[in-house]
Amino acid sequence: MPKMIDPSAIERPIEKGDEWGAVDAFLAAVDAGLPLESLYLTAEHLGARRYDYETPAPTLPHGMITVNAAWGLREFVRGEDELMTFALAQGFANLAMEHRAFERARTIARRPVRGLAINDLANLVVEKVEKGDIAEADGAFASLIERSEGDRTLIARSFFTAGAQDLQNWGHKGTFAAHLWQFCERDGFQDIFNALRPGLHYFAAFGSRDEKRQIERHSAELDVGSVKHGRQLAGAQGEVEALANRMLAGGSTKAVVEALQGGFGLEDVVDASVLAACEAIRHSMKPQMAVEALAYAHSSRIAARATGPACLLPIFQAAAWVHECASTREVTPPPQRAPIVPRTAATFALVEDFHTSQGHLVKTTEAALSERAGGPGWMAGYLDAALMQATTIVPSSRTLLERFQDRLKVPEALRAVRLAPPA
Repeated sequence: MPKMIDPSAIERPIEKGDEWGAVDAFLAAVDAGLPLESLYLTAEHLGARRYDYETPAPTLPHGMITVNAAWGLREFVRGEDELMTFALAQGFANLAMEHRAFERARTIARRPVRGLAINDLANLVVEKVEKGDIAEADGAFASLIERSEGDRTLIARSFFTAGAQDLQNWGHKGTFAAHLWQFCERDGFQDIFNALRPGLHYFAAFGSRDEKRQIERHSAELDVGSVKHGRQLAGAQGEVEALANRMLAGGSTKAVVEALQGGFGLEDVVDASVLAACEAIRHSMKPQMAVEALAYAHSSRIAARATGPACLLPIFQAAAWVHECASTREVTPPPQRAPIVPRTAATFALVEDFHTSQGHLVKTTEAALSERAGGPGWMAGYLDAALMQATTIVPSSRTLLERFQDRLKVPEALRAVRLAPPA
């Protein structure tokens, strides 16, 4: 596996907040023959260590999300190295642009935790995040990783539970958690503490726990030991649509509990959340919130695969979030039209400017195409319709492509790619 390279040359412009200088330094590394995968890993590590650890940061570091989402789209544009080069260049520019928000980055002194059983450590991480105690959450998490002996399930449980405390900031905590976890997977879980640390601190920085407590009260009757992994319904469209309708109408926690008691697997429930989010994107009066709901639902699938039934809070939060965005109470059939070509959709997302909307298009496209690739075939039309609508919500801009058109040799045919407006 390619490793992170010496980051010093490309970190300097990021430290200065020089976004164009960061692109120049990145392209110099590409010209020197460094693998794109190594540059992707380097970008994420730089983003992680530039995060402000001492005081609550003013905003989420979207740069790390855009880099990871862009890399996730590579499987849909195989062979287009120039396009992926451009996408990563955008990510490096984002990291530099955000530096001004995180320029105070300093590492706090951890408060080490001793004498606790490992399960108690995992619970302590969540407790300290709830209390907003960054230093003690830091120490508990470091101790948990140190004592886990390679068993990542407990780490994932505490991390994703901590990230699903509330839906403030439009669910960005859960979405950030999933992107950081994917980065760790792609990096072979090397330096997992520093890679996940920005998320842990962001979770602890602010927020209300009322949503979590309400979910816990309404789901207390669920026997977690009886919850099934994966999909159990073999693509039963009617049952999934019925659950999505209940989510849209409200009372989602009870609906999810009854579904899990009645034969649904975790990923069947996520399918319903994804389907409800697609409906919200197409018809909601809050379209930007609905776009975030789809990203959150996809993130809850990543959490489910990492933790299994040990961490159900993201599943419940995803179901609650789609109701928050909903303007209709039932899923409506998608329009009859030719399917989206995933390569076209991924290309469109990657050539559009990331920073104009903090990377929402690339994040949403990565979520939609990943769900389409791994979900039941009947969901493709719903996801296509939602993705088409999402492209009308995000402003279109190609400033970076024009600025670096001589050095970023993206083929002209790819530069001209557009998605047709929704029917």
